[in-house]
Amino acid sequence: MAKRHNQRCSSCKSMIFELLEAIYGKVEKEYNLRLPSKLDGYLCTSGYDDLAKIYSNLQNYRGYKDFIRKKTLSNVDFFVHSPKMIVEFDESQHFTIPKQIW
Repeated sequence: MAKRHNQRCSSCKSMIFELLEAIYGKVEKEYNLRLPSKLDGYLCTSGYDDLAKIYSNLQNYRGYKDFIRKKTLSNVDFFVHSPKMIVEFDESQHFTIPKQIW
């Protein structure tokens, strides 16, 4: 019987890592971007207005205002150094309705 592959398949994740590494060179797993998770951490950035809109829409969608508990963003699955690129692979939450809110 063939092995069932799903979002948590470690073999698939390893293959994706090897593919990225073969194409781009240096790739890191479970990379910590050290970015703030709270909106005020982006106050003086060019992306603040867009992030504020997304945050407000998420608050309205969820029906409550305080849902950020961590100080920094979670690690990303893969970080490609050149070109600078994040690859998220193994979490179904990346494809939920709140991720479509803009």
